[in-house]
Amino acid sequence: MLLEIRNVSKTYTGKARPVRALDNLSLALTAGEFVAVRGESGCGKTTLLLTAGGLLTPDRGEIFVAGKDPYALSPNRRAELRARQFGFVFQQFHLVPYLNVLENVLTAAMATHLPEADAWARELLDRLGLLPRSEHLPGQLSSGERQRTALARALLNRPQVILADEPTGNLDRSSATLVLEQLREFSREGAVLLVTHDEQALEYAQRVARMEAGRLVDGG
Repeated sequence: MLLEIRNVSKTYTGKARPVRALDNLSLALTAGEFVAVRGESGCGKTTLLLTAGGLLTPDRGEIFVAGKDPYALSPNRRAELRARQFGFVFQQFHLVPYLNVLENVLTAAMATHLPEADAWARELLDRLGLLPRSEHLPGQLSSGERQRTALARALLNRPQVILADEPTGNLDRSSATLVLEQLREFSREGAVLLVTHDEQALEYAQRVARMEAGRLVDGG
């Protein structure tokens, strides 16, 4: 089991009333799985990803990544586990604007000191059709090129799990297809957990779960 989420709950303190983002939610992914979670805005999808990825401590429940509970580790050990086990892809790309494409990809190796990171980064860029753009800044790229750069960064450390939050939300259909095909290719050996509104993205998943009010109501 690469990722196991057991009875996890998370509540935010709102001005009017508390908001239960995750409500006793359980989900498991094994190697070779591509799982998509769909649901309306505000149902807890992003909170699910952040909690699963060691970025947001749950109120209750347990999470295991390759058999380890990230929230039982010190902050430094948790960050190391997160850097090695997870790749993150977000709708807004989160690229460093003053770094070029290659440098943005290589930021993922800062925490892991990956051997031959430069050569592997260039290979990823070549696979994603970005090698000719390797010295361009993010502001000089299309939305599709920015997302492919973010995907190369997510893949650099050879993670076991990719967590993707609406990765095709800002892309045209052609660019979305390129990203989704790469995620599917990755899932042949690793695992992908993707949250989305995009019907096209759902077509690439092996399993689709529906989320409502912090719970998986089917497919989990």
